[in-house]
Amino acid sequence: MTLDATKPADTDLVSSLGTYERETRAAINTLEDAIALLGAVAAVTRLQVTGGQTTIVVGTDLTAIAYEVVLISGSGLANLTDITGGSEGQMKFFIMLDANVAFMRDVTKIALNQPAVIASYGNHLGDVLCLVNINGNGSTVNGYWKELFRAPIVY
Repeated sequence: MTLDATKPADTDLVSSLGTYERETRAAINTLEDAIALLGAVAAVTRLQVTGGQTTIVVGTDLTAIAYEVVLISGSGLANLTDITGGSEGQMKFFIMLDANVAFMRDVTKIALNQPAVIASYGNHLGDVLCLVNINGNGSTVNGYWKELFRAPIVY
């Protein structure tokens, strides 16, 4: 249903306003139903990886939701080399809660925007890294994670 943005006109009588309110409410109810069918669109996850961990799994460690803020920390040093189970278009915003976690550059798994001679990003409290999945299907094909942006902490 498309609502007519020109109504009510300034010259309409007050008695006609009820009709417009009912049409608007019906349209809002339709939108709310459509949004509810989508399920969750965004989430916040607190993730602690273990020392030596190299892989994060979407659906286990992270949600399969489209936009996710991940507050990540480590119980020991963890050099993450892969994020599996992602679907194309998913975005993960990682906020480092300690200096124990680093994302390792590998253009086939985690494509960081940095020269090949720099092996990783992270290991600093407060750093932010945003990744988007390219070509993943959520089950049999992982695709790869492309860096959209980073926000290093500056002291």
